[in-house]
Amino acid sequence: MHRKPGLTILQRRCYSKEQNGVISMDLVEVLQPGITAVIGGGGKTTFLRTMGEQLSRFHRVVLCTTTKICPFTDIPYAGSLEELDHLRQKHSLLYTGTLLPELGKVRAPEVAMEQLASRFDYVLVEADGSAQRPLQRQR
Repeated sequence: MHRKPGLTILQRRCYSKEQNGVISMDLVEVLQPGITAVIGGGGKTTFLRTMGEQLSRFHRVVLCTTTKICPFTDIPYAGSLEELDHLRQKHSLLYTGTLLPELGKVRAPEVAMEQLASRFDYVLVEADGSAQRPLQRQR
């Protein structure tokens, strides 16, 4: 499989790497700095949070989506580059995106992924969505 340097595509399968909210270190070690797209049916947002918490112990991490997700209520939010630059001085884990108050969700950020990658060690992206259905199929 050909991929861009710094881009990892990670497909979650049935919590195989997660036990009691802690991701096994082998998975953390496999991820390279840069942009990681998390895909698959179910558990992506939880996985993003858990992986972000693990990585942010030693690195700067930002979470975002290319679809729509519910906001992380306990992780600092930055909606612009200025806010990201300010908050990353104090926090090693942030999330970004465009707020959709009418839906209570966050969608893809206005900021380009490359700009995020230049500011953070890891950009973890929920890259597909099943709209809270247990299964998704490609058309």
